[in-house]
Amino acid sequence: MLSCLRLIPLSLLGAGLFWLTLEPACAKPPSLIEMKTDNTVFVGKSIAHNDDICWMMDQSGMLSEVSLKKVKSFRRVASEFQKLPLNKMKLQLQNEFGPLYEIIATRHYLICAPRGKAKAYGGVFEDLYESFSHYFSLRGYQVKAPEFLMVAVIFPDQAQFFDYCKKDGVRAGQGLLGYYHPHTNRTALFDQGAATALHDTDSIQYETPLSYARVSADGKSMAEALRDTMIHEATHQVAFNTGLHTRIGENPRWVVEGLATTFESDELRT
Repeated sequence: MLSCLRLIPLSLLGAGLFWLTLEPACAKPPSLIEMKTDNTVFVGKSIAHNDDICWMMDQSGMLSEVSLKKVKSFRRVASEFQKLPLNKMKLQLQNEFGPLYEIIATRHYLICAPRGKAKAYGGVFEDLYESFSHYFSLRGYQVKAPEFLMVAVIFPDQAQFFDYCKKDGVRAGQGLLGYYHPHTNRTALFDQGAATALHDTDSIQYETPLSYARVSADGKSMAEALRDTMIHEATHQVAFNTGLHTRIGENPRWVVEGLATTFESDELRT
């Protein structure tokens, strides 16, 4: 069972291990903590745990599943968790994707795209967010605001998108148009008008059951296919960030995919 938790150092153990104890109603803001294993340093806040794992969320909103038996040390970095400032988030993305990409912030998103295109892409994502909120508001449900700006990465061609899939552990193939990954909390897709053929799809065998992918656009123009993919994946991302789906538990795939497909309809969003 997953639950909100507090981390208490166990001073009797010199190795820096800790106990996990329940904090009633999670009344206090979570601390910024650091956990170290032999291979990785995790810095962020602990959002849930069971007897075996702890889910850590870093200051940019990414999730990591930490095996508690592998933790060698623990320390409290700060008394209260704080998100990364916007300028640091943008700098991280710029360093990751390089000078050929621009990073712009909208009300709810950080858009990473080839220079000169991010503003237009951002408009599509923001329009979807407003339609999503309005749809549920009319039905008496107020979606919560996302804790973090949602990151959307649009690659200029299929080859670069497939390279990113490989790094993300997502199986790539000719039908894959885009995906949302709950762990990175990013949407990734590519400009299908500049698609290039991948000659050796069998060489990419990376897969994660946690990504939610758009895999077909038969019978549509490149512009229509790109727009539908953006809307489909943005719906996944918004639903996971506003409390409709959980990023750390099981979600019925028919619900997740059904909602995203529903919002592709122009009539529903207007």
